Amino acid sequence: MRTRLYVAAVIAGLALLVVAVIVVANYGRHDPSPPSLRDDPNPVIPGSIIYLNEEQCIIRAAASGAGSEEVYCLSRNDYPAEIYSVDDTTILFTRYDSRGPVLFELNTETRTIRDLGVQPSTPKPGAESGLVAPSGEEVFSEYDGRIVLLKDGTRTTIAEFDTREYGGPSPVTWSPDGQWILLRYWARTHPELWIISRDGATRGTLTTDASGSAASWYIDGVGTYPPIPENYQR
Repeated sequence: MRTRLYVAAVIAGLALLVVAVIVVANYGRHDPSPPSLRDDPNPVIPGSIIYLNEEQCIIRAAASGAGSEEVYCLSRNDYPAEIYSVDDTTILFTRYDSRGPVLFELNTETRTIRDLGVQPSTPKPGAESGLVAPSGEEVFSEYDGRIVLLKDGTRTTIAEFDTREYGGPSPVTWSPDGQWILLRYWARTHPELWIISRDGATRGTLTTDASGSAASWYIDGVGTYPPIPENYQR
């Protein structure tokens, strides 16, 4: 009987040890997310960013973190591949149907969607995802959490994040003025959107409830990024 109790106690102890290791591994890991811009807005970050949240709603957020609004909620069956902020009242998004990728126009004032019936024009390499800045630098992520710029054959590391291998943030788009970069980071339960300056010195978390990678940055008087498809006509 004593032997059985001893074996049971050892097994129970090992089970608790395994649980403790799992808990520490999953929940004790260092959180690499930059400080929340919602909690502490940074007024030097210009413009606004539109993105989809977990409820398939289009959110327009001040890039500084000063505020956000729900613009329009799409159907659960809608999965926009790209999204573009044309101006304060017009948003484009690409959706796939039997015709292939098709452009749709959303008027945020009338809350109406217009099927443009056209496929988005093919942009220059890299520009469709916003990974090439207006000034020509390409941004990409490395497996070890580094964010790197490439221009004229020269690689420059601008930021390093303490994340697991192949689990770091990935670039989504540049700002239209080429001074900021929007990153997507897959946290334990949902994607986050981060903003860093082009030199990596300034960082902030814009949201913790993003969905997918469709996002666009708009600065009044400068324009929108990624570039709007060239064959779009209002």
